[in-house]
Amino acid sequence: MSLCPSIRAAIVAAIVIMAMPGTVLRSQQTMDAINLDRSRGILRDAYENVKKHYYDPKYHGLDIDARYHEFDAKIQKASSLSQAFGLVAGFLDGLNDSHTFFEPPSRPYRVDYGYRMQIFGEDCFITRVRPGTDAESKVHPGDQVLGYNNFAVNRGDLWKMSYYFDSLSPQKASILALRDPHEKNARSPWMRNIANSKKFWTLRAKAEPGTSGSIFGTSKTRTI
Repeated sequence: MSLCPSIRAAIVAAIVIMAMPGTVLRSQQTMDAINLDRSRGILRDAYENVKKHYYDPKYHGLDIDARYHEFDAKIQKASSLSQAFGLVAGFLDGLNDSHTFFEPPSRPYRVDYGYRMQIFGEDCFITRVRPGTDAESKVHPGDQVLGYNNFAVNRGDLWKMSYYFDSLSPQKASILALRDPHEKNARSPWMRNIANSKKFWTLRAKAEPGTSGSIFGTSKTRTI
């Protein structure tokens, strides 16, 4: 088994793929004038906020002005909104700062991989498994996670993995390299391809005029 040492390469590779013509998925919104203006505005806001608020006035040696113009030109050639969002993420990823990243607009659904994992010390373990998902028969709480979608898992990169696979590019399935910590004779981990569970669409009912509290009232979840 061979694992890529860093998730950062995946983000860079995804940006390259997103920028290639003809890579629009059926689920992606095609780029029109409105979405182009929207995407360029998001990039401009990111650029201006970094210029105004970033703690390092030298941006770790990065030419932030040249980088902004470079990515603005790339967005103008993007063929989908997802490509443009990937480029905004790539613009900020140049800072390599876990506190400075792009959070895409929320989707009308949430994706559930069926399990949760967490770092303890320097190792990562499965902490919860949702009943009724594909993960239920394939992973168990306490399993050690050595690899996640072909990338080595470590404390420093876990936040980027969560960001990339949960927010920027949700996957139809995840691949885990696992090891049972109680199996002392287990020399190599086993691989598990876990299908994503059904999407959960969150439906929110708008509050009646004159009522107090949130703009939204009750929230219902529909499984498809």
